[in-house]
Amino acid sequence: MDLLGCYSKRTLWTNRLQLLPDLTNGDPGNALRRRRAAATTLTAADVAALVDAYQSGATIYQLATHFKIHRMTVSQHLHRQGVTLRRCGLTDQQYAHAVRLYREGHSLARVGARLGFDAETIRQALRAHGIHIRKPWERG
Repeated sequence: MDLLGCYSKRTLWTNRLQLLPDLTNGDPGNALRRRRAAATTLTAADVAALVDAYQSGATIYQLATHFKIHRMTVSQHLHRQGVTLRRCGLTDQQYAHAVRLYREGHSLARVGARLGFDAETIRQALRAHGIHIRKPWERG
């Protein structure tokens, strides 16, 4: 075997190209396209059940998990059905608790985790009530 043949990757690539028609069912362009996951399509009965569950108190996140769809898809189904979405903010008691924890030096993420909210939700609630939000290096 010559020196070029020993160090060339040409044989590796030609072997792969020979397998290409088998992998793509004869369509070489098919190998370059990405395969997308099949979308979950809800039936009219599923959408009605989704609306009933939401109006009974289920959250968008719970419904997304239950129906195996994205939370934005849940919102879109609810909007199409004319359902007014609930605003799930902090109650007065949760807000007071969040202020106390934040003033004790807890981070927004830790306060949010403690109360079951995202850190950004806590930040927005505190700012809306005039609480100064610390810079990350100001914590202490």
